[in-house]
Amino acid sequence: MDKKLIIIIVVCVAVLAGGGYFWMQEKKTADEAREAVVKQHALLQEKAKQLEEKVALLEKEISEQEADIDEEKLAEVFGEEDADEEAETVAPESVETKVMNFFRYLDGKGYAAKRGLTDDSYTCFLKMLETVKQAQPVITGETKDLFTLLKNITYFFRVLGKDMLLLIKDVLIGEDAIIEPTMSLLFEWISPWSGIDVPDRPVVSADVLYTYSSFFLHTIAGQSYMMRRDSKLRHLTSYYALVILDRANREEINRYGIDIRPHIDSLIKDMQSHKLLSNRIEYLSNLHTMRKKY
Repeated sequence: MDKKLIIIIVVCVAVLAGGGYFWMQEKKTADEAREAVVKQHALLQEKAKQLEEKVALLEKEISEQEADIDEEKLAEVFGEEDADEEAETVAPESVETKVMNFFRYLDGKGYAAKRGLTDDSYTCFLKMLETVKQAQPVITGETKDLFTLLKNITYFFRVLGKDMLLLIKDVLIGEDAIIEPTMSLLFEWISPWSGIDVPDRPVVSADVLYTYSSFFLHTIAGQSYMMRRDSKLRHLTSYYALVILDRANREEINRYGIDIRPHIDSLIKDMQSHKLLSNRIEYLSNLHTMRKKY
């Protein structure tokens, strides 16, 4: 055999052998790296699972604590020791008195003044009601284009403005302990079904209440807003929205044809597992009664 040919063959064999060796080394390194990544991923997953279990346990402990109403706080805010009493069982004058006491209490805390608002709290409340009556959100067709969806998502900021939203936020945070009886009282005060015969009462029409209930439960923007709220406020808002939608069904004004059954089922499940509300048993009883009708 030609000596040059032998040299070429030897060189080729050496190159192939060397290439094979380096390929095996690279494969081994890659396999080891892949295995290390898999192990690290598994470790992180296990840690995440442990953290989730700890969070779930803490949430369970918190949710199992029965909510109590501070009677002294209620007396301070509403001016009566029985301020948490259901609004429909008290006289119209008592409801009005409690409402006015509540807003005087807010003025005493200086919430509006701290935000640079010159009106008192009750005037701010009336202006807010009038604004949301006149400018209502999109309920159907919000996803037809991105602009409409973004307008709906930023609806409250656009309509009420920064200062009013910050005022509402301040009150929700600062008066969290009385949010539940306050929502019950204010719902009774503005509801067209309460039958309270008081001059100049700021009644909100059934149509407007229906529109906002539909917004919170039936639109992407409304659901996004709800998910950014704490559980207590979310549950209360959902509850009153369902009360309104149930009434809309009875009065045959559910023009969007919203099926409230899945919303009722979801809220029942949430309220059963989270004892955040002092009147939770009553809400659940009303929801079960409502659900039986459908």
